[in-house]
Amino acid sequence: MSINFTVDNLVESRRLIITIIVGLLILIKNEVISIDEAEQYLFNPYSINKLSFCGVDQELLDIVLEGCELENIKRIIPEKYLSTVDDLIIRAINLTNKYDAPSAPKKWIN
Repeated sequence: MSINFTVDNLVESRRLIITIIVGLLILIKNEVISIDEAEQYLFNPYSINKLSFCGVDQELLDIVLEGCELENIKRIIPEKYLSTVDDLIIRAINLTNKYDAPSAPKKWIN
């Protein structure tokens, strides 16, 4: 099975990425998925390079980059792990408020 997500502009791209980030972080926090699984989906250097190439702004890239570090934080500073996840969720949600909503949102799945 193949599902393709298509976004036509940077505004919609940002909103889709933020939606994915928040969803992954909530699932990680609630131990529904592992950090390794989230790294396969989004929190990896390939994704950062691809998003950067597509023009995603640094503030959003930083959240993805910090998502790449969650495993290290959990291992090295376990007492900061949950607060780091919560901080990333809040920062991503706040970014949603920073970007204008598209005037006519389109379906993401083709």
